[in-house]
Amino acid sequence: MTGANELRSVRPEAILTIDGRALAVGGLKGQPIHNFLLNDWVNNLKSDPLAFEFVGIEKGKTKERFPWQKHPEWISQDLPWPPPGVSLTFNFKPSDAACIKHDPTLKRPVLLTDNLSQLDKAWKTHVSSANDESTFTLHNVPGSIMASDHTSVFAERELPVGVRAVECLVDPGTDTSSAWAHALYRFQ
Repeated sequence: MTGANELRSVRPEAILTIDGRALAVGGLKGQPIHNFLLNDWVNNLKSDPLAFEFVGIEKGKTKERFPWQKHPEWISQDLPWPPPGVSLTFNFKPSDAACIKHDPTLKRPVLLTDNLSQLDKAWKTHVSSANDESTFTLHNVPGSIMASDHTSVFAERELPVGVRAVECLVDPGTDTSSAWAHALYRFQ
């Protein structure tokens, strides 16, 4: 078009942290300055063997990702929804070097399991006193939490020595809010 650079940097699209390892998504290493790219640098750029590899691109039309209520007082003109244009989806796969091959002979021992069918005495519940209806055990079901806005209800317990990983499955039930968190784990 104008002869000006359009490709400025070949950095990763994202950095994912998986099992404590930072993994790049695409990109190349070795570009000394990232606000422009010189042809002389291209032959010295190298791929990261642990980076997710680009495997393809899908082109389509833009799609409505959420219902949008138009508010004429917020916009100067009535614009179409979804907006016109092109949708691009970049597909990446983990590199062979980044994949940790599963070895079924190396099983982690299960040190603790609790489905909260009964609240074990090892659990210590914390219920905000701001609302008398707040509870950790609703309708005699431990872990069925009732809490009003700006309050907290949770339970905690000591974990056995040697715990390094915790899997927590949460059924949000009828809670359609996004203002809840299911776990905070501290390992010493």
